[in-house]
Amino acid sequence: MFRSTVRRFKALIATTRAAGFGFLVGTLVELSKSALLYLAPFVRPYRHLRIATVKPLVTIWQQRYLRARSETICSQAIRQSSQIFERIGLSASDYLASDDCIVLADIDQDGFFVPKVSGLTRLPIKSREEALPRLRYELTLVAYRGTVGIRKQFGSDKHAFTREAYALFRLRKSGCNIPHILGIDFDHHVLVMSFIPGQVLREAIANKGVRLRDCDRPESHEGHSVDMHDHVVASKHVLHEVVTPGFISDLYDQIRIMHSYKFLLGDLKYGNVIIGAEDMKPYLIDLESASELREVPDILFPLFVSNDIERFDNLFGTEHITVRRLGNQVASLERSRSSLWYSPAILGLGYHFGNVLDIGAGYGRWRFLLRKQFPDPKGKRVLDLGANNAFYGIQLLRQGAAEVLSVERDSSYFGQGLFLREAFELLDNRARYNLNYVQGDMFDIMHRDLGRFDFAMALCCLYYLDDERIRRLVARMASMTDIFIVQCNEDKSIPRDDAQTFRKAAVAYNLQVLHENGFIETRVVAPPGYDRPLIIASTS
Repeated sequence: MFRSTVRRFKALIATTRAAGFGFLVGTLVELSKSALLYLAPFVRPYRHLRIATVKPLVTIWQQRYLRARSETICSQAIRQSSQIFERIGLSASDYLASDDCIVLADIDQDGFFVPKVSGLTRLPIKSREEALPRLRYELTLVAYRGTVGIRKQFGSDKHAFTREAYALFRLRKSGCNIPHILGIDFDHHVLVMSFIPGQVLREAIANKGVRLRDCDRPESHEGHSVDMHDHVVASKHVLHEVVTPGFISDLYDQIRIMHSYKFLLGDLKYGNVIIGAEDMKPYLIDLESASELREVPDILFPLFVSNDIERFDNLFGTEHITVRRLGNQVASLERSRSSLWYSPAILGLGYHFGNVLDIGAGYGRWRFLLRKQFPDPKGKRVLDLGANNAFYGIQLLRQGAAEVLSVERDSSYFGQGLFLREAFELLDNRARYNLNYVQGDMFDIMHRDLGRFDFAMALCCLYYLDDERIRRLVARMASMTDIFIVQCNEDKSIPRDDAQTFRKAAVAYNLQVLHENGFIETRVVAPPGYDRPLIIASTS
């Protein structure tokens, strides 16, 4: 124990000398954020307290916000909504001339349509006798101002009415697949929303024999509680027959977009998802439980999204990262002390693994050297060769890069990169970082048309190729980017299988190769005592 402590203290002194006191302080500040995790047990009590005390004030504020914008909201939605009468079996000419709200059908508890006009042949229909009365809000299919909509009447529940209207307006601007608001009546708590042609996911699963409909479970409408666990398990067995993995991934992205706008969905179920008729994409409906937590600081918001994510995983058989799961995985990494993790990282909320004070790799290398020397990544397209677990590419995306294409051959490092991306997306509250992560040899880009990049990097990796391949790859880089950043490694104590690797990892060798293959200007960044200098090369 004593020797271990002494060894760590000596390493700390060495790091401070090499990287400076500022590096040490900044790293300790990042690690100290772990104290915020002690707030996790208070998330649920806070949400209950917020509902009990702040909900009336939030409703008042959101109604004022919507009233000030209602005409703009509705007029834009009308222009954007296509005329879809033909898709449901009706003639548009019969309804376009009227400005009234014409009821076409009632909608029962299971989402079946009870027609009030003839011709509705392309929708799931039930007779009035077969239909199951709705337990909560009244829904009707209507013709409204030249298009087809869903009218939702909330009765006296002004809070649910306001939450759904506010969520639909705010999230529509985010690009979420949700209905437009066609009309809004603040006095009677009525919303008219665009009709989304397609099949409700619950109905698609029920058609495979799973008892999900209320009419198939009499106990659900006779006042008895229903244990949905068995039905969810059965649903997951047939889910792959109903939707593709891409559909499930797209749906998760929709929920994460909501989270990035600081909204919690609150009530995800198969009946709240529509499979689009034309594009087969997921659409979310029934957002009366959605809530915006704009008062929660960005750094704490990931603590609040776990319920949504775990509910999604339970329904769709996935396992995405939550703060709790992330903590378990990081703890497992620390216990194993796995040498397979080349790049130590600080993820956020104090979560970290590996020796983050090591300025030769991962977080330490990034904070000490790379982030100061790279070009401004905002809006840029970047190529990362020999990316390892893509840590540096993800950091560039966090700083505003538009896209990073990372190439890594090793499957274990590639899996680590996928884990890191999802972890940073969670803790940064981002829907998706545009990391195009490709598993393959970096030399493979010789045979692929990847377009132009604003800059490219090859950090401590070029020297693993033979001389001919290094020259050909550098020449190829000169045709793909104007700036190429190469990191060398002049540490002679590293065990090498091939002694020639020391030669190819040296600064002098790389300068010569760059100059001979299209990069005219070069600048070497070599901090005193640091054995992994950078070469920043440009074609002009």
